[in-house]
Amino acid sequence: MQIWKNLYLTCSCEQGPGSLCLLENLSRATNHAYYCMDIYVDQFKKAHLPEGKHLVSITSVEEGKTRTNHSYFQCVFENEHGQIQAWFYPTEKGIKAVVRLFTAAGLEVRSGAVLQTERLLGTKLYIWVKKDTFFDKEKGQERTYHMVSRFEPVLDDQGAR
Repeated sequence: MQIWKNLYLTCSCEQGPGSLCLLENLSRATNHAYYCMDIYVDQFKKAHLPEGKHLVSITSVEEGKTRTNHSYFQCVFENEHGQIQAWFYPTEKGIKAVVRLFTAAGLEVRSGAVLQTERLLGTKLYIWVKKDTFFDKEKGQERTYHMVSRFEPVLDDQGAR
C-alpha cells in the first residue's frame, strides 16, 4: 500500500549484508533476502483529509474478500493535505457507488462491461469527505469517522475531462 512510502528494511542482497532497501523494491525483486530486524520509516501514514471537497489521486487499489466471502476493493484517495480510504462492494446494492467512482475517474462504464479496478490507479477526481459520529456500544463511547460521500470528475474550462 502507498502508506508505506519510504519504508526501509534491513536486507542481505548484493549491496551487502545489512544494507537498507526500500520495501517497494523488496516486494518486486527476488534477489533481495530481507529480514525484519531494523525498520526505518520516513513517512508512515498521512493525516486524514478533513471534511469538504478535495482534488485527489487514487494512489492504491487493493482487492479482497470479506469474512463472509463477499468481494470488495479498497481505494486510497490522496493529495498533499492527507489521504482517506474507501471500500467498494460490487454487489447489487453497492454497484451504483462503483459506477459513480469509475465515471468520476474518467473511465467509461457501459452495460455489460467488465470494470478493471487497476485502471483507477493514478486517476484524478474530486471527492467530498464527510465526518460522522456514532455511539459504540461495545466501548461505551462516541466514535468519529471520516468517509467519502461523493465523487465528481475533474473538468477543464470547456466542461470536458
